[in-house]
Amino acid sequence: MNKKADASFLLCILVAIAFCIATFMAFITSNAQLKEASQDLEQLSIGIQFFQTYAVEESKIIFKESLINCPSCSLESLKRKITEVSTEKDQHLENSGNLFGKFRNSEFEIEKKENLFTLKIPSVFVKSESKNSEITKNFDVCLYFDSQGEFISEC
Repeated sequence: MNKKADASFLLCILVAIAFCIATFMAFITSNAQLKEASQDLEQLSIGIQFFQTYAVEESKIIFKESLINCPSCSLESLKRKITEVSTEKDQHLENSGNLFGKFRNSEFEIEKKENLFTLKIPSVFVKSESKNSEITKNFDVCLYFDSQGEFISEC
């Protein structure tokens, strides 16, 4: 028997086993990192969805309350009332975006056709943060209301 060939063959087997173990360890480590990154992205997604829903729902509440407090106002007076109500409702939440700034600066439109009101707020953004990641979503709010301030649908 050739002892040098046996030693070389044994060494090849040991190297192959070492590579298999190293690959297995890399797979386990990357799987844990992937799971952590996946959870981070999920938290960002949940945060964005929450703050977008928050912006739309706050817009509905602010419009309804303003219309109830000013039922026979002109559109310009209603717009001022919306600005007042939004200032009272602003909770200064960290990632709630620029919705209340849009109301405060009168950067929104109100239209009335017959007994239907339309509230349009362009370029609203919300933000979500998680560890080292951050995501910002831009969208327009466009809502229809009846003459009582009840929400009908999105535009």
